[in-house]
Amino acid sequence: MKVVFVCLDEPGADYLRELRCAVPARAINRTGKHRARLISLQRFVNRSPDARRACRAADVIVVQRGFSPQALPEIQHWKAHDKVVIADIDSACYSSPGVEALFSGQTAASLCLVDAVTAASPLMLDDWSRCTPAYHLPNFLEVEHYTPPARERRDEIVIGWSGGDDPGACFASSGLERALRRVCRARPNVRVMIYSPLPPERISLNLPDGQLICRPWTPYAGWPQALAEFDIGLAPLVGESDARRSWTRVLEYMLMKIPWVCSEGPAYQELQRYGWQVKNSAAAWERVLLDMVDHLQEYRREAAWEPYLYAINQNVDEHVDRILQVYTEIQSAPRAY
Repeated sequence: MKVVFVCLDEPGADYLRELRCAVPARAINRTGKHRARLISLQRFVNRSPDARRACRAADVIVVQRGFSPQALPEIQHWKAHDKVVIADIDSACYSSPGVEALFSGQTAASLCLVDAVTAASPLMLDDWSRCTPAYHLPNFLEVEHYTPPARERRDEIVIGWSGGDDPGACFASSGLERALRRVCRARPNVRVMIYSPLPPERISLNLPDGQLICRPWTPYAGWPQALAEFDIGLAPLVGESDARRSWTRVLEYMLMKIPWVCSEGPAYQELQRYGWQVKNSAAAWERVLLDMVDHLQEYRREAAWEPYLYAINQNVDEHVDRILQVYTEIQSAPRAY
């Protein structure tokens, strides 16, 4: 099979581009039996000669966030040339007005045109199957990209979070901000580390002076080294958009042998036995975080066994046949025109 991945090329898309396009493409190429190529969305919509050649030779064209109106003319072109076109949807495409906002106008037209949707979260299948067949393809990771650090005892304990936006609203609504404030006051050696593309002055967390550390967004290549600074990983969830997140944040903690705690909810349901889940209340977050801080070595020992073993089994090379099987199933399904 020959697969072309049409990748996001907007600023800040490096991480999602790697997870949804480059990582599976490298795994497909490593099989030696199948081939995959990457082309940028801009080259795709501008009909550059190399993009046209790649798509002409492809059996399957996977368009990252294929509901984009600018991609619609090229999707129509390749559908007219009898190509299988898949829209790949990551959880970050959901906006604050909610899921329903996406099912109107050109978005629905784009999705009705493609042969299928592949989605990073199982909860999204019900959403997108209104327009077209939908298949769950989780973010499988390149295990060798992640190297758990040798942990040394130190005075400071870092509780970490990363994301593409301001954590303030999510932290406040989940009760996590109040919990972190209490934990920081009760344990002066705790530091809360936030990785975000926002400048520090726009990160609205009311934590004690000196106990909040803001770091700039880190590209995919350097992310494991940044993640190694965390002693405890956070994964709060609030609302419909968060419910549709992929499992990646928590799976990365597990690969790095980092104890983690998340909100109860469907996003990390499959991983719940490998970590610690709480109801969204300040008291619940505070209770678990204080216990993790006070007994960190025990939590680390636990994180280094069953959670880590499960995570390394999610290596993309172990699941490349599953990825290709989904594409084959879509390719073989009756076509609607």
